Parts: sequence; structure tokens; C-alpha cells
Amino acid sequence: MIELTDNNMTSNLSLENTQSICIGNKNTDIAFYLPNPPTLPANIHYDNPHFIKQIIELNGNHWRKIVTIMAKIIAHSDSADAWRECREDLFLPSPQKLTVKLLINHSTLNPDAKVHIICGQQALEELQQHALPKAESLNNFDINQAILNAKPIDEKQKIMAHKQVLITPYLDYRQFSNQQISVVRDYINKLL
Repeated sequence: MIELTDNNMTSNLSLENTQSICIGNKNTDIAFYLPNPPTLPANIHYDNPHFIKQIIELNGNHWRKIVTIMAKIIAHSDSADAWRECREDLFLPSPQKLTVKLLINHSTLNPDAKVHIICGQQALEELQQHALPKAESLNNFDINQAILNAKPIDEKQKIMAHKQVLITPYLDYRQFSNQQISVVRDYINKLL
């Protein structure tokens, strides 16, 4: 696993799609789980003010959409200025937003996060495939039990939730509308 957290200050990496990646602060409010990594900027840490800009430049519109949806979820308001500011400093702590960690190709829930957003079927299957027995799970929290007990929280029934685990569509506007972003943000705000 490659971890771009407080302890590892650079990201001079060439990644294969099967490698596990963790980007963000150790203790975080929200962990986003995705199946495929972006091309990461060389020799730059996630707390650099140009990190997100470089990810977008290296990966194009697809990753611009992903980080924009993440920013809209963690912003404290619906205003355009709020999410735009959040996006540029996505992984940096700020009183204007929740803290975030991005986990790619991860096989377990991150024990340092308060809320877990599993984005898309592929990320969900990866977590299910490697689920630990309940006694060894996150604070005795069984991911398979969370999935079985998850209930829809949006009108289209595409967002499922059980306690601190949300199962959402992949972070793309064709699958994840602004209305669904608001539903997720409201759910998280009730938890935190």
C-alpha cells in the first residue's frame, strides 16, 4: 500500500490499478473509497496548495468531477464559493469543511475515519471480498452487516446507508446528481 499521509511527504509514484493508495490526514471525518487511482503529481504532498490542480491537469475532466463531488459533499453550504474553496484544499483541515481521506483499492474500512463513503460497485466489491470476521472488524463493526442493513436514503434509492457507512454511486455527475450530493451531506451532518 502507498500512503500519502502526514508521514510520507512526496508522491513520486507510478501506479498500477491494483495498488492500494491512501491520501489524506490520519484522523479524518470522511473516508472516500474508490476503485481506480489517478496519476499522481511527482514530488508533491497532498497538503501542497497545487496538489488538486495538478491531479486535475494530469488526469483531466474525470478526476475534476471526482474531486468536485467530494468537495460538494464536505462543504458546509451549497454555495458555489464554498465547494470551490473546499476543492482546492480538499485534503487540508479547515473550519469551513469536514476533513477527508481518499482510499483507492482499499480492502478494509479505515479505522481513523468517522464516516465511510463507498463509491461505486467496484469499490464495494473490493471491501466485501476482503471483509474480516466481526471480531476483527473496525471497532467490532462488520462491513457485510452494514451492507445487509443499509437502507436507501434518497428518492432514486441509489444511496444506501447504515450508521456510519454509506454506499453511493461512483463519483461522476451522470451517476451522482447535485440532489444526491445534498442527501449525502445532510446524512453526514446528522452523524457528525
